[in-house]
Amino acid sequence: MSAEFVVLVPCFLGFFRRTHVNKKQVADLGLDDIYGSVRSGNWTYDKFFDYAKLAVKDLDGDGIITDADNWGIASDCDYIYACFWISAGIYVVEKDENDIPYFAVPGNEKFFNIAAKVIDEFKSKEGIYLDSQKVKMPSYTGNFHETRTAFFRNGQALFSIGAIPEMVQLRDMPDDFGIVPFPKYTADQAQYYTRVCGGFPYVIPTTNENLELAGAMLEAMACEARNNIIPAYYESALKNKYSRDVDTAEMLDLIMDTRVYDLGDTIWCYPIRVDYTGVNGVFAKGEDTFVSFTEKNTEKYDNTIKKAVDAILDNN
Repeated sequence: MSAEFVVLVPCFLGFFRRTHVNKKQVADLGLDDIYGSVRSGNWTYDKFFDYAKLAVKDLDGDGIITDADNWGIASDCDYIYACFWISAGIYVVEKDENDIPYFAVPGNEKFFNIAAKVIDEFKSKEGIYLDSQKVKMPSYTGNFHETRTAFFRNGQALFSIGAIPEMVQLRDMPDDFGIVPFPKYTADQAQYYTRVCGGFPYVIPTTNENLELAGAMLEAMACEARNNIIPAYYESALKNKYSRDVDTAEMLDLIMDTRVYDLGDTIWCYPIRVDYTGVNGVFAKGEDTFVSFTEKNTEKYDNTIKKAVDAILDNN
């Protein structure tokens, strides 16, 4: 990597993962106030899965759950699986005592326990989880992100896991909806953790003859975005224009205040997390083979990280 310096910039808001909730279904099912559960610290995986199971309905009465019925959770491989380990405070890439990153899944029993629980829960009831990369709506030709949003907008899912800006796409949704953070692993967990995925390294090459000007321009653009674009979009549009209740603004602030970045889900999302070939792929197959997968891929992932770290250190 022939560069003077590198800056990791995850996309603001577009890559924040959150949970949309169909408030009409919450009321119809007689569920506890989810906002209240969030505030009390009791919004957990167990509640999330239990509520999702209750929401499954065979609407057309054909005895199977299809795209004509109501699902518990609408999402896709890319959007949901990493949320589980990150919301539990786990990172698949950690740093050692010398501040050097490494693949941290080997020997992490908490990660393996969470993975096993997620797979078991998704197997426990037909219809609890709609993977929009696998289930399509009739006559709907959008990509899987749009398919998931369409299911939720049509009132066919209790929860939808996606990105915050999808609030705009839900503006005309007939059912009332709200936003909450992804749940905790357990209630005794100290706080919520909001996943921010994806990462884009902005590199100034060593061929640049005016590094100070280039650096100053990057900082100036970042500053202007922080001072002008973000307040207009976040405070004015999301909190006021697209929110449907006063609680949503509070939840958005909570999501912002608890955001975290896993290097295995940002700068090294490929090859570590990436859909179907990385860690997410083990979840998607629905078989608890994480230990053998980890043993098989640890050297590859560590070499990928080492190559990048060595390139950065060699140019400092």
